[in-house]
Amino acid sequence: MVAHEGLASLVDFTFGELLSYSYYLTNTLVKWGPSQESSEGAVNYARDTADNFYDYIDRNKEAQSASTR
Repeated sequence: MVAHEGLASLVDFTFGELLSYSYYLTNTLVKWGPSQESSEGAVNYARDTADNFYDYIDRNKEAQSASTR
């Protein structure tokens, strides 16, 4: 049980660090990128990719719930 809690805290820490680094990198790209348009394009592309991923998850959940009915 202790090892499982340690692993869970490590995963939480790693995920939190990943989020904070990605936030920092995104802000750095927006502020100090070669041009404002290209940086905003990179941020918009990342946001669209995440939105598409969450839409895909939602569609799979809907399909699973429809198939179990």
